[in-house]
Amino acid sequence: GILLPPSNLIIQIIDNEIHLSWNLVQGATSYRVFSSDNPETGFEVISGEIYTTSWSCEITENKKFYYVTAVN
Repeated sequence: GILLPPSNLIIQIIDNEIHLSWNLVQGATSYRVFSSDNPETGFEVISGEIYTTSWSCEITENKKFYYVTAVN
């Protein structure tokens, strides 16, 4: 079946890290995080398979755009 995208994505900056969290998606076995410094030029996957509803990394640039997909 088709999975819904994760909802309620929350992005926080804590110290020198970016933290993303989202709601559990029914039927998802894992999640992936995508990022871009310019959403007009496309996104690339920046995470491996994530088995929880959160992800974090060190901040490397001033501005980034993120989205999360559910995987089954």
